[in-house]
Amino acid sequence: MKPLGTHLTLILCAILLFSACKKNPVGPPVTPNVQLSADYVTCTEVWLKIGFADSPGGGDYKITRDGSTVLTGTINGASTVVYDTTAQAKKSYTYAAYKLASGQVKEISPPLSVTTLDSTSHDFTWQTFNFGGDAGSCLLRDGTIINDTLVYAVGEVYLKDSIWQTTYSPNNLLTWDGKSWTTSRIYFYAACGPSPMVSYPTYGILPLSSKDIWIAGGGEITRWNGNSQSDPVCVESPMSFGINKIYGRDTNSVYAVGDVGNIAQYDGKAWRSISSGTSLAIQDVWGTVDAETGQSQVLAIACNRFTIDGIAVLQLSGNTVSNVQTRGLPPTVSSVWSANGKEWYVCGDALCKTKSLNAPWQGVTGIPPNFKECIRGNGPNDIFVVGDYGLVSHFNGSTWHTYPALQGELIYYGLAMKEDLIVAVGGITTGGVGGAATILMGRRN
Repeated sequence: MKPLGTHLTLILCAILLFSACKKNPVGPPVTPNVQLSADYVTCTEVWLKIGFADSPGGGDYKITRDGSTVLTGTINGASTVVYDTTAQAKKSYTYAAYKLASGQVKEISPPLSVTTLDSTSHDFTWQTFNFGGDAGSCLLRDGTIINDTLVYAVGEVYLKDSIWQTTYSPNNLLTWDGKSWTTSRIYFYAACGPSPMVSYPTYGILPLSSKDIWIAGGGEITRWNGNSQSDPVCVESPMSFGINKIYGRDTNSVYAVGDVGNIAQYDGKAWRSISSGTSLAIQDVWGTVDAETGQSQVLAIACNRFTIDGIAVLQLSGNTVSNVQTRGLPPTVSSVWSANGKEWYVCGDALCKTKSLNAPWQGVTGIPPNFKECIRGNGPNDIFVVGDYGLVSHFNGSTWHTYPALQGELIYYGLAMKEDLIVAVGGITTGGVGGAATILMGRRN
């Protein structure tokens, strides 16, 4: 029998040998020089940022997912973003990046764990509400959701006056209290400057808070606190123009966009004109804020819808406007939206999206060919598109679903979505003649 000291010596040697093997593994080293991070994650895509800290000029790489190669290529510069488009919803993956030289692995990144988003449900319960229609064309153009018991819609609804039954008065603000809709009137100056007040049709609505709702009618904007309105302000750029949409995150930067390429910005004190560089009618404006950098990104889209004489995508930053390329977009555009500035969508004659404002727009499949009036959503896995002939389509992050039972002779011009509630607004077009205004409300089951 060997003495106890001999056994201890053998055990100690084994431990030292095992430790040495761990410190000096066979094969390329794992090193922070190869940097890999998740830039953006959806249900079916993982955007990966890869870079070589010790090679600012770039080099060749490959990326594995759970041990299998999914991407290969060359970095030109300090880093690049690449896309794994073969992921599945609600899955956890482990990625690794490899630096290559002459086809051989030289260094490996630390492992990166990523979990994709879950898809959302297509299952909604729908309610439809109609207003007016017996006094000529009524329609609603925009809406916003504050919460389940406070929703607004704007447009024009003509109803019989409660006293003079033969008189029809225009109502331009509809309010949902959780149980029913009420109609009311917002008043604007008949002409810019002090003049009689009238109830104009309204076009755009912007909620900066539950007590500060901005509403556009003609070339003016008023603010609604839930009970009363402020004095209207004439937006001059340099002259009054028809406002189509308004957008902003706070009172220090609100944009109004509209006819003949007009853009005006409110800086917390006054409105000022911004040169857009186009005479096309600006149809929509939307913006996002990067959660990490705090940087805002605002896009507007423009076209003359019935003459098909060009389109424009404009990027707004402060009081400057720059053009975004339009390659791949259809000849008529109507709405723009993004969840967070990573992917941008534009709809109209078709639905398109891009992962970079410098890259061509790509057509989105799986949705009917009806003209698409508006796109809005909660995030990359919860998006709605509405449009002509009652088009209502939902993207759950993996698939598009259209609701055929909702289709008919009507158009949804505006759309709002918040959590599990969607509101689409528009008008009935039976026989090609305008009729009642309509609101579609959907609640996810």
